[in-house]
Amino acid sequence: MLWGLYYGVLLLAEKLLLGRLLDRLPAFLRWALTFVLVNLGWVLFSITDLQSLLAVLRIMFAWQPFQWRAVLAADASVCSKLLSIPAGLLFSFPVLKKLETRETGLFWTAAVNIGYLALFGVCVLFIVSSSFTPFLYFNF
Repeated sequence: MLWGLYYGVLLLAEKLLLGRLLDRLPAFLRWALTFVLVNLGWVLFSITDLQSLLAVLRIMFAWQPFQWRAVLAADASVCSKLLSIPAGLLFSFPVLKKLETRETGLFWTAAVNIGYLALFGVCVLFIVSSSFTPFLYFNF
């Protein structure tokens, strides 16, 4: 219920109050604002009680020193997850879109599509081999 109220307030604020101001912001700032607001919405959707919600928001927005050595020593499987962060950061921006405008032709199109298919296959393998389900709806 809180999730729906949150998105309702965001939509009303955008349409009635902030529309023109947001249009004047640079594209990167609009993207960053959307990213933060959507992530907050996902947190509201996934957390079921107010205590947990406040704890998660505190962790998200409060600066705390982090002991990487202790985490890596306790659980070496974190390393494989850390390797996906650079790829995630790279592909969260329109890098390939910029490259596609420079290169054209059948070979480039086939290479990009094969690359997409390979990435999809890797994602499916990770999901199938894990006991964790990334689908939020299974929690309800």
